[in-house]
Amino acid sequence: TYCCPAMEVVGVHEDGVMADWTVVHEDHILSTPPGLDTRVAALAPMFAVAAQAISRADIPETPTEDLRILVTGCDPLGLALALLLRGRGYDTVVALPR
Repeated sequence: TYCCPAMEVVGVHEDGVMADWTVVHEDHILSTPPGLDTRVAALAPMFAVAAQAISRADIPETPTEDLRILVTGCDPLGLALALLLRGRGYDTVVALPR
């Protein structure tokens, strides 16, 4: 589990992730603000993980000339990392497919 050691994930700790449909306990359902597109809301977990990775990597809030960043993998997490770093002003972000 990416951000919380106590978190359990469907498909990792519980069966169900590969099914066409599954039932989850209502405690596992989060509501979204009215008007938020569900396609945007679906990206929240990936951006949360990317933000946590940046925090753990101790990357400065503002770019420095001597720091270049390489993101390996253009999966959703890699793209989220690249976007967050670009948002911080890093212009030397390279994302390589695996």
